[in-house]
Amino acid sequence: ESFNIRFGEITAKAAEAVRPFAAIGKFKDAQFVYWDYMPRDFMEEVISSEDINETLRVYESKNKYQKSDGVIDTCLQHPFIAPHLRLFEQTIGAYYDGQYDLAAIGLIAVIDSVLSEASSNLTHKPLDRCKAILDKIAKKDALDSEEYAIITLGLTFQAVVDTLYKTVSFSEKEPEYLNRNWIMHGRSKKKKSRLDCIKLINFLYGIILIDELSRKEAETS
Repeated sequence: ESFNIRFGEITAKAAEAVRPFAAIGKFKDAQFVYWDYMPRDFMEEVISSEDINETLRVYESKNKYQKSDGVIDTCLQHPFIAPHLRLFEQTIGAYYDGQYDLAAIGLIAVIDSVLSEASSNLTHKPLDRCKAILDKIAKKDALDSEEYAIITLGLTFQAVVDTLYKTVSFSEKEPEYLNRNWIMHGRSKKKKSRLDCIKLINFLYGIILIDELSRKEAETS
């Protein structure tokens, strides 16, 4: 009886520790980079969502898109954006004018350039940190909010890389997800939405965050 009680406690603790990964999986499927600790109510809403894109649209539209506007303002001030500031400003202008197809093209162009700027810190380092956190979960240790935020950022960022830059032949059906080659080569026929652009803006910001995280870890190691 004592063993069963103890086993139950461990199982419950492990289930609680991995619960956020159900939400992370939804973010990955939606190409949505997320870098904050998830409040319990939002996490459960994401997990139970039957239409994750609609859930994210509502989430982003709260307070008149203040969250994404803040991300844009931060990107405007970042050194990685400086060499492409004119293009980024024109792209954001198109975004605010509701010209989402044009904005998507401009955002991907800026993303391509910023990825090359930050490439030295965007290889294996973020995933190495995620692996260390995953190992901690495997040992039944509790994670703090910062660790959950880091692993959410790393896993959702990598998922967007895998799909946005995935090679899909133009002879095939256009992917449902955002795909760089289809968009930049003028093959995409799908109408882009404000949420599509926000996904690209979040990915751009994810590059900046991971670069900053990698630099911070290099300084402390």
